[in-house]
Amino acid sequence: MNGLHSTAELIRKTNPTSELNNFIITLGYMTNPKALHNPSFDLPESAQKKIKEFHIIADYNQKFQIYFVKTASMRRTDFRNIFEPLYQRYPQIIN
Repeated sequence: MNGLHSTAELIRKTNPTSELNNFIITLGYMTNPKALHNPSFDLPESAQKKIKEFHIIADYNQKFQIYFVKTASMRRTDFRNIFEPLYQRYPQIIN
C-alpha cells in the first residue's frame, strides 16, 4: 500500500471524538467535540447528500472553529461540491 492509500485509510478510520480530538489537544487547542446533525451552513442538497458525519471539534466563540466532515467518498469532486458553496457563502472560514 502506498502512502496515499494508507493516509486515506487512516482518515476513513478517524474517530473525531478520540484520535482527532487528541491531536487537536496536542496542538494546544481546547476541544469540545459534538456531532452536528443539521449544520447551519445552508449547503445545497447535493452537498448535504455527500456528508456522512459533521462534527464541530473546537469553537472559540465562533471566531475560530475546527470541524470534522466525513464524506461518502474521497473524490475531489465531492470535496469541491461541499467546499465551494461554503467558500462562496463564508469566505472568511476557508483561508
